[in-house]
Amino acid sequence: MEDHARLYRGLMFGASPLSRSERELVATVVSRTNGCHY
Repeated sequence: MEDHARLYRGLMFGASPLSRSERELVATVVSRTNGCHY
């Protein structure tokens, strides 16, 4: 579980050309596409 949390924190809070809101939008679209309730 700690590995997953570390990955999530890196993706959501690490350096990126995407803003935080853009990353949240990508996560929402991927979850929806995968049939997950986000």
